[in-house]
Amino acid sequence: EKFSHLDIFCMDLNFLELKNGSNHVISQINSSSGDIPFSDESFDRIIALESAQHFVLEKFFEESRRILTDDGKLILAIPVTSDPSLFKLGILSITWLSKKYTKNHVLDAIRQAGFRLKKEESVGELVYAPFANYYIQNRKALKERLATTYSGNVEGLVFKSMKKMKDLSERKIIDYLFLSLEKA
Repeated sequence: EKFSHLDIFCMDLNFLELKNGSNHVISQINSSSGDIPFSDESFDRIIALESAQHFVLEKFFEESRRILTDDGKLILAIPVTSDPSLFKLGILSITWLSKKYTKNHVLDAIRQAGFRLKKEESVGELVYAPFANYYIQNRKALKERLATTYSGNVEGLVFKSMKKMKDLSERKIIDYLFLSLEKA
């Protein structure tokens, strides 16, 4: 509302999620990240938070580059792993329901799509441990809430996943990157 001159669009493949976020200020578009329905050079900013790990990155970067103006910027936050193997990730290989990109894969895809990395910030320690600690400290209340929808076995998996996530983060096997990109 402070920036009423801006045109803001929210894209989601899941139409029901768009309906949940009804907003008179933001235009909502039902679309995939690999086939963005806008003309070339029509945006000056693209922001992908809590989403890029679900995309085919190469296609998303290609489409983002296409619809960004020459001085446009792409900002994203994405979880990464140093080793996506089942052996390293353990239970997270099952409960982490997204693509398990390595940092090198993400950076290579950025370069191949014609972007330049303007800023890279590793924020995993600000994401995983606090999230796991919150769950562990509030487990009883969260367990009761989960039990209203899921079986007790599900909460046990969530608890084990939280502990594993914290451990892997502390050992730098998983991280969370905040990236700012511009066209090369």
